[in-house]
This record gives sequence, structure tokens and C-alpha cells, in this order.
Amino acid sequence: LGSTGDVEIDPDSGNVLFGDGSNTIVDINVADAKLTIHDDAQVANKFEIAVGNNGETTLTSTDTDAAVAHINVVADGNITLDSAGDIVLDADGQDITLKDGGTEYGNIRLNVNADGMDGNDLILSSSRGNLGLDSSHGMAVFLQSGTQFLYLEHSSNDAQIYPAGDGANDIIFQDGAESSNEVFRVDGALQALAMPTQNAAGNNTNTGILSFN
Repeated sequence: LGSTGDVEIDPDSGNVLFGDGSNTIVDINVADAKLTIHDDAQVANKFEIAVGNNGETTLTSTDTDAAVAHINVVADGNITLDSAGDIVLDADGQDITLKDGGTEYGNIRLNVNADGMDGNDLILSSSRGNLGLDSSHGMAVFLQSGTQFLYLEHSSNDAQIYPAGDGANDIIFQDGAESSNEVFRVDGALQALAMPTQNAAGNNTNTGILSFN
């Protein structure tokens, strides 16, 4: 097929079909502005590109006997999402996973009554711990292995920070992010501000205790 000008295909039925001798594999629907590519082994499974009003474009994959019609985007370079409006991530499985070289390092999860959180809360996860955003109580919750251990909460006009548990837990302040040197602690059992005799982890002897009765 050759032409020095254009090649025009104008089917009265509205479809241009390409097959393998037995089944239609590619269906170009010029009436509805839709391209359908079928799995040549299971023709009911397919991928569609449809263009609607105002140029709205929808990509749809279909697996008729399961739910594994995944869409994989593999780029030998960068992938850029540049939207004139918003970018919406809608995950029915609740999880948005972040990976580097195939290794998971973070997760964003719309939580449903797990780890002591209420439904519709958001959990940001990493290998070091989790941060829960409790929308129903207006607080941030720090978790480790599913256990809540610290709360940041807004109450009336105050901001509150307190550990999880029965009130006997401590809030410890150190002199560096990775340091084991304790500067002082808010002691839940003593209900006081305690300062150690030396900057050493696990030292429970205090040079000074500030408490209020």
C-alpha cells in the first residue's frame, strides 16, 4: 500500500479491525473515538483508550475473570505529570507505595480501623516508624510496629504533646537526632521535669526534679 498523498480509511460501520485470522486484536472505533487492543490469548481481556467530550481521555484495562489487568509504565528516563488542574490518586486498595529500585521505603495508607486508628485516617509509613493523621480527633499519632506511643493534639486554644499509655510513660529530650545523650525528660510516673546527673542513656539518677503539687 503506497500513496504520494494521504491514505484515507472511511468505514461505513465505524470500525477498522485488525485480526490474527481468528480473532479481532485491534479495533479502531472512529465513530466513538476509541482504540481497543485485545489479549490475543484471551480476547475478552483488553485495553482501551477513549476520547470523549472536550478531549477528556480515559485509559481502561479489563480482566474479565480476575482483577490483574495492571497498567505498567516503564520509562528509560523520567516520568513527568504536569496538570493544569489537580492530580488525583484514587487507590481502592487503600495503599500508595513508594519504591526506589524496586525496594519499598515508604507507604501512604488510608487507614480503616487498624493500629488503633479510626476509619478515614491517613498513615504515612517508613522503615523507621509511622505517622498517623487522625482526622476525627485533630491529632498526629506516632506509631512503631502498630503501637501508638506519642500524640500531638490541638485542644481548644492549646497544643498538647503526650505519650500513649497509662500516664507513667516519659517524654525524653536528647541532644541530637541519633544521640543517646539525654538532656531532660518529662517523667510521667513522677509527674515532674527530671534532669540526669550525666548525659548517658538509661541513667535514672537525677540532679534536679521540678515538680508541682
